[in-house]
Amino acid sequence: MTLEIRSNRSFEWIDRRFEISGPKLRKDTRKCPERTDLRTMRSSSSQRPQTARSPKSLIMRLCSSCASITFSDIDPGNKFYFDAEPLSGKDSCNLCSLFRGCYLENLRVNLHYIYYPPKKELKRTTPQHLIQLQINKVTLVSDQPHCNLLVTQTTLLDTWYGDEVKKEFYFHNHHFTGECGLERHPSGPSRALTDTSYRVLSAWADLALARTWVRECNIDHDNCQPIVPAGTAEALHPSTRLIDTKLKRLVTLEEIITAPLEFVALSYVWGNDYQLRLTSQTIREFRKRLPSDNNSAMPRLPRTIRDTMKVTRALGYRFLWVDALCIVQDSPDDLEIQLAQMDHIYGLAAVTIVARASKSSDSGLPGVSIPRNWLNGENLTSMVNWGLHVGCLEALDSEYEVYEEKYGELADKACYMWRGWTFQEQILSTRALEFNRRRLVFWCGRPLPVSECGAASGRDMRDPHHFRSAIRKYKQTNGALPPDMDPKYPWKYDYMTRDMLLARWCTIRENFSTRHFTHLSDRRNAVLGTASMLRSVIGDVDSSGHVTSQLGNELLWHMTLHPGWNPSQTPLISFSPNPVPAGMFPSWSWMSLWPLTWSSDNKPFPGVDVRINHSDGSCTLEIQGPSLKMSLVKMSEAVESELVLAYRDGTKSNIELHLDRPLEVGADVRCAPLASTIYASAQWYAWCYGMMLLQPFGLHYERIGVGFVREDDSDIFMQRIKSDEAWEGLMICL
Repeated sequence: MTLEIRSNRSFEWIDRRFEISGPKLRKDTRKCPERTDLRTMRSSSSQRPQTARSPKSLIMRLCSSCASITFSDIDPGNKFYFDAEPLSGKDSCNLCSLFRGCYLENLRVNLHYIYYPPKKELKRTTPQHLIQLQINKVTLVSDQPHCNLLVTQTTLLDTWYGDEVKKEFYFHNHHFTGECGLERHPSGPSRALTDTSYRVLSAWADLALARTWVRECNIDHDNCQPIVPAGTAEALHPSTRLIDTKLKRLVTLEEIITAPLEFVALSYVWGNDYQLRLTSQTIREFRKRLPSDNNSAMPRLPRTIRDTMKVTRALGYRFLWVDALCIVQDSPDDLEIQLAQMDHIYGLAAVTIVARASKSSDSGLPGVSIPRNWLNGENLTSMVNWGLHVGCLEALDSEYEVYEEKYGELADKACYMWRGWTFQEQILSTRALEFNRRRLVFWCGRPLPVSECGAASGRDMRDPHHFRSAIRKYKQTNGALPPDMDPKYPWKYDYMTRDMLLARWCTIRENFSTRHFTHLSDRRNAVLGTASMLRSVIGDVDSSGHVTSQLGNELLWHMTLHPGWNPSQTPLISFSPNPVPAGMFPSWSWMSLWPLTWSSDNKPFPGVDVRINHSDGSCTLEIQGPSLKMSLVKMSEAVESELVLAYRDGTKSNIELHLDRPLEVGADVRCAPLASTIYASAQWYAWCYGMMLLQPFGLHYERIGVGFVREDDSDIFMQRIKSDEAWEGLMICL
């Protein structure tokens, strides 16, 4: 049966088809008015909207077609049509906006469309550009007699271009009595952190659910202990300060009489907007009372800090650590003390609040003081015929956050995931509650996170959460292999050896080298806590993150403009060589030139001894072993010809070069082999001899790059390194 209903994008009279098929049919031959406004309800913008059960939180602005939908129409096979193009604000239809927003959301977010972009061929199967919604399956969710909550599996189809999107929606006949399946949270220790079925999308964060996640992790998870070496608050320095969110002032550890000490930490970005700081002049005042959170008062609490204080109390905690207000920012002594204990601050915090969607300390936490940006600002829910609620379920792809940070609006060096200081805060946190633009995501020691809605993805090896999980796995077994492991099928077993953990440390540092700092000197400061934690776990990591037991491979880093990325899908952020000023870090340190990468495996080069010397307040690299004196020449006579290394007799080598900076033709180079390593070039992937390239610097040397030559193509190189042409001695590199 086909029913013609008079409607228009501008609510004037033109034909539009509203097609119903199936066992439940309803015939409506009424003449529709030019516009149907069933009810308009306004709520104060300063108040938090009520839950989906309350009609007072909804504004019912509907076109005549949408207004005629009833609960009995929600049957498999039925089709509905909605406007595919947005209208002016006063003429827009809430329900059309909801389904249009869900359709467009999938086109922009779903990673499927990276490989299969939206169709561009215009077909015009209907006179008007519409979104067709077909109901494929209907499930009655609620087990309460008064609650008929339906969850539908649907297909959204663009009638002009033919793109299809699979989505789930709920249809709910409003009621006020009894428990409602729409708002019921999963219960029980085995379900609360895994069951995200039928989570309703909301503009406001479900802090009650977040509190359940944290509480049940504390009670039931044996593998969610801190990864820092000391698990008690006594590990904190006596000068540590916290914010008392109840009294709204700074307190010291000795003022806190509750035991055990439980506190929350904040991980966020400062940005270029307003930032309140603790200084030598304000510390006395802040110990009495923090500034007002009134937006018109100056000074005032930045919105992100103000929201975090609210979340801290909602989670059942009182004390909060925020770097800007708990470290005296103009005191070098206090900065040194507090930066050195970042591993304990974040490791001992009961949970870390992560402002992942923020660009500044004044951005706020999405879903706390500002509504979350669901469906590009469109409505999340709509009400039809006074009692029928319609809303979207699980509108997010599992890779949504990663997609947004690489290819979307968060692909910006000002955003959280691209800032250097947030790197170790993610690694060191025992638990993390992320506030994204669309949902809450909770990370703990379990392999996968949980979220308010949708499926949060497990991270790859370049992600801090993955690295924290690897550390926990190593500590649980002390790096031992499973006793019953079949060496033919090692991938079937869940284990973490020391070499595997060190390889992951190289990989995660590649992530770190893509991040941005306002002050380049902070590259080392922002890794102090992680290095301290790793030293307690595996023992041979210095304060700058160098693995001292594998220096042969550790020193063979080289710059790459595609660190860990697929060049065919390069992120929106462009990379360029990012060296530090001369003398800030040693030339051989991985801190000196970003972004960079390492080879995947290594073996010592025979007869070579490499060590780092920290004596006399300086840090030098000592290389004892053979080296060759070589020079840079052109590959050919062409003007733009590539530079290659030549031996002293003029013979050109087959060493692949990675120079740290441009050098002139004829420059003298000292070539010192350090290790055998698995190296991947653009053409091949094989075991190679890796060597550091040095230039004289007074009585010492400085690094200018690295080189690689395949072991199966290294006869000439090995003959020369073993001949009288090679020089054997100690080289000190600055």
